Amino acid sequence: MRDPLTNLKEQARKLGNHNQKYIHAITSHIAALTESLEEQGKIDQVHLWLPAHDVLEEMNTVAAVGDPLRQKLDFLGCYYSLQFLQMNLRTLDVLRFNLASTSDRLSVYRQFMRQSGDEIRQLQAAYMKKLLDLFIPAEDQPEFCICGVGTRADQDDIDVGIIDDGSKRRKTLNAAVGKMSSEVLRFASSFHFHLSEHVRGEGYSASIPEYKVILEKEIRDFVIIAEMLGAAHIIGSHGLMKRFKEEITERYFYHQDGDNRYHEGYLRGILGEVISLLARPLSTNHIHPKDDGLRIIKGIASAKKTIFGVKDTNAWDIIAQLKKRDRMDAEYEELEETLTFLEIFRYMYQLLVVQEEDILLDQEHTRPNIEPVARTLGYEDRGAVSAGTHLLVDYYEWIRRTRRCVPALIDDLKSHLESTSIFTSMFEEIEAKLGTGEYRGNFAVELVDALRFFRGTTFWDDVLEAFERKALLTRFISDIESLNEKESDAVIQRYFDWVSFDLLSLTNLLVILCRDGTDPCSQRLFQRFNSLFTKCLSQFPNITYRMALLFYLYPGVVNSYLGLLDSPSLRSFMGLLTQKEALTDEMSLVVRKLVGLCNLYHVSSHHFRRFLQRITPKYPECLHDLDNIDRLRQLSKGMFGDIKNLSNFDEKKELLGDYYDLEFFAVGLETLNGVASEQTNLEFTEFSDNYIHTLFDICKQEVDEEHRRRVATRDLFAIYAAGGHAREQAYDDDYDMIVLLDSPSDEVLTYATKIIAKMNTEMIRRGILPHYRFAEHFARYVITLDEMEHLFEDEMPDSFIDKSQVLCSRMVVGSRRFEQKFEKRIIRPYIFEKKAEYLTQMMAEMEARHSTFVGPDEYDIKENLGGLRDIEMILLIYKAKFEVRQPICSLIFETLAALDTHHSPDIQKLCFAFHFLKRVRDIYRLTAAAVDTISIEYLADTAKILNFVDADGNPEPQRLMERCLAINAEVKEITHRQIDALRR
Repeated sequence: MRDPLTNLKEQARKLGNHNQKYIHAITSHIAALTESLEEQGKIDQVHLWLPAHDVLEEMNTVAAVGDPLRQKLDFLGCYYSLQFLQMNLRTLDVLRFNLASTSDRLSVYRQFMRQSGDEIRQLQAAYMKKLLDLFIPAEDQPEFCICGVGTRADQDDIDVGIIDDGSKRRKTLNAAVGKMSSEVLRFASSFHFHLSEHVRGEGYSASIPEYKVILEKEIRDFVIIAEMLGAAHIIGSHGLMKRFKEEITERYFYHQDGDNRYHEGYLRGILGEVISLLARPLSTNHIHPKDDGLRIIKGIASAKKTIFGVKDTNAWDIIAQLKKRDRMDAEYEELEETLTFLEIFRYMYQLLVVQEEDILLDQEHTRPNIEPVARTLGYEDRGAVSAGTHLLVDYYEWIRRTRRCVPALIDDLKSHLESTSIFTSMFEEIEAKLGTGEYRGNFAVELVDALRFFRGTTFWDDVLEAFERKALLTRFISDIESLNEKESDAVIQRYFDWVSFDLLSLTNLLVILCRDGTDPCSQRLFQRFNSLFTKCLSQFPNITYRMALLFYLYPGVVNSYLGLLDSPSLRSFMGLLTQKEALTDEMSLVVRKLVGLCNLYHVSSHHFRRFLQRITPKYPECLHDLDNIDRLRQLSKGMFGDIKNLSNFDEKKELLGDYYDLEFFAVGLETLNGVASEQTNLEFTEFSDNYIHTLFDICKQEVDEEHRRRVATRDLFAIYAAGGHAREQAYDDDYDMIVLLDSPSDEVLTYATKIIAKMNTEMIRRGILPHYRFAEHFARYVITLDEMEHLFEDEMPDSFIDKSQVLCSRMVVGSRRFEQKFEKRIIRPYIFEKKAEYLTQMMAEMEARHSTFVGPDEYDIKENLGGLRDIEMILLIYKAKFEVRQPICSLIFETLAALDTHHSPDIQKLCFAFHFLKRVRDIYRLTAAAVDTISIEYLADTAKILNFVDADGNPEPQRLMERCLAINAEVKEITHRQIDALRR
């Protein structure tokens, strides 16, 4: 039979390597301890290889047989290690037995964790008491109390707070605690003296008066408050512990009709912490039970217990009481179950593998570590799926379940906070006085005075939301402006002191200040705040990481801030992102994405920014995919597909508009990334057509519902795109349409007009400017084919303009049968069959334009001789000559070159010129302004994208301009040559 030590060593191999520390302590001292116990006849009083009946009594015996002090300490450490190691092994056996006899795993897990926590705490308490008794005689001990402020079952460290009576004997106590800490570190775990570290700069303990002094003025670190609220007596004076709760922690509980500032401050700290943790996406390559769920659950429970007066300190007990006192049973049930699962998962991983919080899953040597944890918790392999995989699946499911229920609890906490906050009554009172003109104070100063007490907390959504109310924001700005420069600088600095460690609130404040971009006072105050903001950021440690993390968690907030910056401020901000910091690969990628967003703001025009700033408040996640067009397209396709699932017409239109904005933005990004205009034109045309066709369908349904009947239009109605959209060209900021009806019925005309009127209203609301061709002739949106026939029968000198609109038109809504009628009744008889007259008029117009053209001060890429208009006009002449209905787009050049082989070289040159000039126009619209007049002063970004750069990579806008002018000259020469050929 093997001796007990050999057997223990064998059993300990099942545990993590860190447990060999206990084996070493036992091996080093067990022989001497056993010999001393035997020599003094006390071997029967101590359970070395069995569970102790009375740990403290047996420790007294163990210490008594040792001499000198060093041997006493070694014997105690050996005994503690024996009991601790055997306790862990024994509880594992009990866990396996209980799991084998029931299918209710969670009940077994909860019972195990509570029992293990109690046994560990009892063992630790006896060890601490005996060590202190050895280091300081009872008569020299001051009144003190050691309380636990962490999880009872934690084995990696022991979190404690020490409260003393503040007497002169404190020095002796602290010396003894220091020695105790060294012994515990040697044989057990490290001590963390959380509470006293934050109250007294030196020593391990603090008195109740010292707590009062430091906590009276401001909230400070809410984490310390959470630890005080969770403090549980371990050893020492119960009376002192009671006074500590009455005089210190009681203030953080809610008291109806009492002073709840401390309670409010604690809730603000907890809410900020929990919301921040919830915002963190779950990682796929590592898990962290504390950050993924435990801190969220315990934070919510701790906040709720202060509202309902629950004085328990154990998380399971707190939740049990909340179930009885609160109305949110389902949410608490979720919290309790996830708490149980995560606590035992974390406990087992640290017991069986390694005492670390972050568990890596993407490394070959770490993933297998999950398997022994899974098997111990009752999981088994099933087919090809290992027990560890099943455990991880459950892990993520429990986390997701909790994250789904926590928002309801957060909303409940927010409601309670709003009902008790001093700021709610403050804002209501000031707003009422502002309404009557009775307010005479300085709102900005009064607010920052009130905020000072809460410094250190991070939830300020309600206060920032109050600034959304125009009266308060206007008064806030004017009150700061009313101060002299020295006073206003001091007030602004105080606001930064309030939220200097809360980057989210600080950034939100800046965005709110500049909400009204047209108000000069608002602009001035934003500039002053932002100047200090940039200065403060440059002094923050790890600012690149912190800004990247803020962007990662709250991309919409960062985007709103960047949208307010002018070019110098944007450059200053980008400079902060170039700090040399050690970052993970994941955060380095986030930094690159943030720099990419800054660069986008740096190069984009206000026209293009409009789409970015319109889509991102609703879908901020797309800001993480600016470098992934496919992901943006997935989102837009999802929007488009979801439109049919909505029942409300306004919601349908809104989502359709979001689809349009995101597609516009995605195609624009492709253009800025150098994608050829041939591709972007096709993509732009596709989503624009989708938008018009779907908007028509929605508005048609809306009119049908309003009139409670449907009017049959069958093949009687069509919408044609004209202008740039007909030519399948991107980025036109207006939409030319021809709306046609083939019916003499007034009822059908009225019906169609109502549909188009609704479309018109929605398009204007979205910033799309519709133009209805032929509306000037008939004073309405919709015209009939009969009316168009009558118009063209009366040949007018400028009728070629209307005919050109018809010739370049492209059907977006309608049937093939209508297109055939349109071509048969309009295009063929009035254009193709009268092409001679049309060609003559078009050529005359071109010649007259060239002979009378006076160039503007700035280059016009469309109207300049040899520009886009000349190319489009010569293509219309070709379309009429060869009776081609095909739109003016990339493919038409191939068609015309095949039809007129003699002039094929010129047509190919026109094709190149068309695409080059169009690409310059597109990029300029996205980087400078949505205009056709191009200023060389703003052409640098376009030149860089088109690779017009020098050897050092610097843009050469002058060379690009010269290239455009050379192309214009060549196009002008070709058009003259073509017109001469046509005349012959």
